[in-house]
Parts: sequence; structure tokens; C-alpha cells
Amino acid sequence: MKYLITGGDFVAAKEGFKLVGRDDDLKRLSSVLMRNKAASVLLVGPGGVGAAALCMGIQASKDDPNAPFDIISKRIHWLLTDELYSSADPNAEFNRVLEILKRTPDSILIIEDARDFLEGSRNAGCMLHINSLNALVKNGATQVILEVRDDDFEMVLKAHSDMRQHYTMIDLAEPVGEDLAAISRASVKSLEKHHGISIDDDAILSAIQLPNK
Repeated sequence: MKYLITGGDFVAAKEGFKLVGRDDDLKRLSSVLMRNKAASVLLVGPGGVGAAALCMGIQASKDDPNAPFDIISKRIHWLLTDELYSSADPNAEFNRVLEILKRTPDSILIIEDARDFLEGSRNAGCMLHINSLNALVKNGATQVILEVRDDDFEMVLKAHSDMRQHYTMIDLAEPVGEDLAAISRASVKSLEKHHGISIDDDAILSAIQLPNK
């Protein structure tokens, strides 16, 4: 299905991906996904806070033998929103997406930008897509993770009356302290390889401290 990509394929395309410094956030997200009620998620935070990486971390955690079975058994998919609403018949294609989710046990649909999804559906004349998706959520046929920027939170809540009932909000904050240092050190490795240089740890710590000053 060209508008729906499996979690394994999505993460495999991000060569060398590893979630670093977000253990607490990963545990919070996992705990919500394992609930019986309000088990879909509004992942809220400023742009660049790491919502996309956290979602990929859920997929990557399925390969950890110590992960809870309720997470390992999840079948995660990403919706390719831009491609869907650029297609000739987005309504028919989205219905096919919903059918796949209904047929897939323990399915989770990740939508990377809730605003893009809502605006894309409106511009394509498919305003009922959020209704159809939330009908599956309400019936327990699938779970959804909507990545929502802070500025768009109220708009997303107003998109459907069941948002507060069936979704749990997880507020993502920017990493700080040792978590930020660990993320920075992991990022530096690709920079060192690309530029053929060595970056000292003191330089990493200075790069973290200077913006705050």
C-alpha cells in the first residue's frame, strides 16, 4: 500500500537510527499504548523536540527482547499524508488505509503532522477522514499517534469531539542535562564521519551551554 509504510521499512530507511536520551519519554509512550482505554496519543511539543524520533523509538524497541510483549506485538504503520492527498482519489485511498488497519491485529497508525493531515483532508474535500479514523479508535480496531505542534493543539482538539476521551496527551519537553549531552554525542558521530574531523567532548558541552547563555 503506497500511502501506508510499515514501521520496519520506515525505520530501516533512516540508516543507523538509534533513540538516545529519551528513555523516560519512551516508557511514558509505551505505557499509554498498552492501556485498555485512551490508548491513542496526542504527542505534543514544539517543532524539533523529537516527536518523530520517539515514534521511531517505539518501532525500534520491538527488537529488544526485554520489551513488553504488548509492545512487541504492535503492528506500526506510518501514513504518507502528502502523497495521500496528492493522489487522484484520496477518499478511496484513505478507505483502503482504514481497511488495512482494521484487518491488522494490534495496529498503530502514526501521523507525523496532525495539522498537515487535517488541512490536507479539508483541502481535498475529505473532512470526514478524522471522523472515520476516530471511529476505528473508538471501536478498538486501531490506535493512533498524532504528532501535534504546540501551536496546533487546540485546533486538533476541536477537530473531533472524542479527542479528549480516546486520546492521551503526552507533552514533550526539550531534553536537558545528561539526556541532551547523550543526544549531542550521538549526533556528533555522523558529523565527524561526514567532515573527516574529530570533535572534542568539551566542544559538545560548550555547544549545549552557549545557547542557554
